[in-house]
Amino acid sequence: MYCEIATNELSNRGIIEPVEAIGNYRRLAQIGSYPLYRSLYSYDEEILEHFKIRKTVAHYRGKYYAEHILLDVDFKATFEETRVAVLNLVEQAEKLGIPKSIQQIWFSGTGFHIVFQMYSTSNLPTIFLPW
Repeated sequence: MYCEIATNELSNRGIIEPVEAIGNYRRLAQIGSYPLYRSLYSYDEEILEHFKIRKTVAHYRGKYYAEHILLDVDFKATFEETRVAVLNLVEQAEKLGIPKSIQQIWFSGTGFHIVFQMYSTSNLPTIFLPW
């Protein structure tokens, strides 16, 4: 699996590396005290040919992968109001076609984390657009 990274600035995108190499980039960023950004999506080896031709991941038509999406919902006014808001969010996600079987709700201390376990598909970016 491969992903896109950016070093120092988000405009320094366009580095496609195996996911396993991210740890090396993270160590270098820590030593150099600069930010490191990683794309949400991962790609199979088809991204290499696309990137070689286009020099960007834009308009890639192959499969996208995402391990999970995490939403962090902090307390609104009270615990109960936040709990109800989270349950409503989960219900809306199900109406958008995200089954409860891939949803997990965790208490975070200051609210909740909603984790959506993801999968691969060629239209993954468009699934997230309604959100």
